Amino acid sequence: LGRVEDAAVQFDGLRESEQELASAQLVSGRLALAKGEPGDAVRALRPLAEGEGATTDVRALYGEALRRAGSGQAAAEVFSSVIEVDEGHPEALLGFAEVLLRGNKAGDASDHVRTALASLERRIRPPSVRARALMLKGRVALAEDDEDRAAEALREAVAIESVSPEAYFYLCEALSG
Repeated sequence: LGRVEDAAVQFDGLRESEQELASAQLVSGRLALAKGEPGDAVRALRPLAEGEGATTDVRALYGEALRRAGSGQAAAEVFSSVIEVDEGHPEALLGFAEVLLRGNKAGDASDHVRTALASLERRIRPPSVRARALMLKGRVALAEDDEDRAAEALREAVAIESVSPEAYFYLCEALSG
């Protein structure tokens, strides 16, 4: 719901023994990402993601923490391993697409975004995930010098309440041609 400060207060209210539980470490990782502290998220999520029985959701979240911490190659490997198990995992597909875009591989990123958007038609995810997918679709179009296609995707993205503010930046880029 975006109430990061409330969640942080509740987390801090847990006893130390409770904060060490796997479920609490997952919350800790999510909180760190929400606060813009990807290094802390990596530290909280690594044992969960590398442990036996790690879910694809936890591994994709760990990949996102690595990506935001600037470890693109490590993030790509994690996202790839998630996609091997679940070829339609939206967060892994979008995270991998961001790594590919950063590496100037718009064509490959486009394939991942397209697969993620198709997957979102069949999976329940918060609107922010669709907004991210549409923003990435627009970024891919910009990288391919297709401002009209970019503007279309980015207009759709900014119509979603939970869109990242950077979508507006890319929309301006597309409209300025």
